[in-house]
Amino acid sequence: MARPRKITTKQSELFSIIENKIHTKSYVFAPHATQRALERGTTEEEVIDMLQGREGYKRHWNKEKDSFEPPYYSQAPQWRYCIEGETPDEDKFRVIVSFDKELMPIITVIDI
Repeated sequence: MARPRKITTKQSELFSIIENKIHTKSYVFAPHATQRALERGTTEEEVIDMLQGREGYKRHWNKEKDSFEPPYYSQAPQWRYCIEGETPDEDKFRVIVSFDKELMPIITVIDI
């Protein structure tokens, strides 16, 4: 099976899609992401603030860490996107998200 194209190759477009999913509350934290965030002392609010690029937060798309993986919430394999960021307290972490027809699953949270 051939890999589908990514939803975009431009960081600004990816961030716009992420921001829209958050604005419309079309996202879900996978149990794994919730557990990993808790283990790392990162709150779900900090994850959302970083993904939105809220004031004081830094973010960038690390395309090299993107991967094409078996399905998580959808029926077909899908791209997983790596967004790396930093809180105002300079705590650095990586968030892996994906997209299906309706939701943006937040798959994991990793310290960097």
